Amino acid sequence: MYEKRKVNQMIYDYVIVGSRKFRKEANRIGQQIIEKGFQVKLISEPAPRIEADGIDALRESKTKYQRQHIEAIRCCKRGIVICNFNGYIGLNTKAEMIFAHAYDIPIFSIENVNSDEEELKIMNIQRLNLTSL
Repeated sequence: MYEKRKVNQMIYDYVIVGSRKFRKEANRIGQQIIEKGFQVKLISEPAPRIEADGIDALRESKTKYQRQHIEAIRCCKRGIVICNFNGYIGLNTKAEMIFAHAYDIPIFSIENVNSDEEELKIMNIQRLNLTSL
């Protein structure tokens, strides 16, 4: 069941999106944006591992994270920042991009997004210039 946004939930200027495997690199980009005076939602800690923690712990963690992240995207003021490295855009990042596009939330990227996928081609993805923020 979908939970409504809590009144005291943080509203961000930008939301960093990307694979959790590149979390450290992506959050460094987010920190640079924070240093320019913006509120930024960073990528959270890695999720539990199914092998070590079990499927129920993984499901609970991922569902909570996805809800929080999607809500942050829906409410952000300036847009999402795709921190794709080496051309990699995973399933969750694509889903976040599609969600942002559907709600007319600007989409920025650190690297060029080269894809033949229609869903990505129709998005007006702009390169983020950190020096001009």
